[in-house]
Amino acid sequence: MKQESIRQTRVSLFLISLTFLAMWIEFVICKYITPNMPYRELINLLTLYLFSLVLPAIGILVFIKNMRRISPRWYWGVPFLVGIILNTFVRDLTFMVPFSPNAVNLFYGQPFLSNFVTFDSTTISIITIFFSVAVALFCLSVPEEKRKKLMLPFALSLIAAFSNMIHFIVGLMGESTVAYYSFFVSSIAVFIVGLFFMVIADTF
Repeated sequence: MKQESIRQTRVSLFLISLTFLAMWIEFVICKYITPNMPYRELINLLTLYLFSLVLPAIGILVFIKNMRRISPRWYWGVPFLVGIILNTFVRDLTFMVPFSPNAVNLFYGQPFLSNFVTFDSTTISIITIFFSVAVALFCLSVPEEKRKKLMLPFALSLIAAFSNMIHFIVGLMGESTVAYYSFFVSSIAVFIVGLFFMVIADTF
C-alpha cells in the first residue's frame, strides 16, 4: 500500500471510530457545552449527525476505496455504511428528546427524523443487530495480513449483536432486568470497539 493510502486509511479509521463514541461525545456536549448556548437544540442535533454519521461515513468511503486495491472482500464494508445511517436514525429518534429519563435526564434537543417517520421497537432492535453484524463484516473486509489487528472489534461486535438479540427477545417477554443488562453489555462493547479503532488508527 502506498504511503498516501496508508495515511488515508489511518485517518479513515479514526473517523470511523467516532460513530462508536458518538453518544458519549454527545453526552459531554449536551451536559457541559451547550446547555446555556442559543439554538442548543439545533447544535445538539447537528453534532449528533456529525459524529455519528457524516464523519464516519466519509471514513468508511475512504477506507473502502483503499481496500478495493488490496482486498477481494472490500465490499464487506458496504453494509457497515448502511448500518451507520440506520443506527444514526435510531439515535435521533431515541435520544434526541427534551428532558426525559430516556435521555439520561439531559436536554438533547428535538429529533429530526420523527417529522417524517417513526420506528417501532422491533425495527429499532433489528437495526441495532444489523449494525453490530455489519461491524463484524467490516472487520473481515481487510486483507488477511491485517485481519489479526481487527479480531478484538470483530469479537466485540458479535457480543454486541448477541446482546442486542437477547435485549429484543427478553423485551418481548417483559423481562426488564435482563433487557437492561444486555443493553449495558452491548453499549460497553460498542464503546470499546470505538476506542480500539482510535488506538490502532496510528499503526494500521
